[in-house]
Amino acid sequence: MLHACRVSLEAAFPVIPLSDPALEPGSRMTLPFFRIVRLRPSILTMFVLLTVPVFSTIVAADYVTSQLIAEENATELVNRFRADAVDDIKHAIDPIGSLIRSASVLGAEQPKFYSEKASLPYLRSMLRHSRTITATYVGLADGSFRQARQLPPNAEINGIIPPDSARYAYRWIEPQSGSMVG
Repeated sequence: MLHACRVSLEAAFPVIPLSDPALEPGSRMTLPFFRIVRLRPSILTMFVLLTVPVFSTIVAADYVTSQLIAEENATELVNRFRADAVDDIKHAIDPIGSLIRSASVLGAEQPKFYSEKASLPYLRSMLRHSRTITATYVGLADGSFRQARQLPPNAEINGIIPPDSARYAYRWIEPQSGSMVG
């Protein structure tokens, strides 16, 4: 049947030779192109040439987008932590500022209050308000000074270690009699 088709095609197109020994049944294809390129290696080569660039592009795009996302997240976290730190500092300082304002009002309303020893328990009560406050003190125009402070463990005061139960210490400096600071 194949032979009959070929004969009719050769009769219709006498210029085109259709009888080639390579096309005969049972013969191997020995055309010049097929002698040079083998089928399996060429398929493998084409597969590698087509998939490696696509795979590389996908990996590169994934790397770039992941890096951009990581940088954006890191920047966002740093900004959020910075804002939180500033808020925490403000919240820690605001009560201390309130204590200072009330102490100032007390000194303005009762000018002699800080000149007396009765001011020391008030200064100590300010220390108890927060563990971050280590000392409260008042300096007066006459040169006197009052201070209440927390004692760290094993603190030494003028070469003497206070008892273990001592948590606070008072210090005051009285102006010298007859001296005028001005």
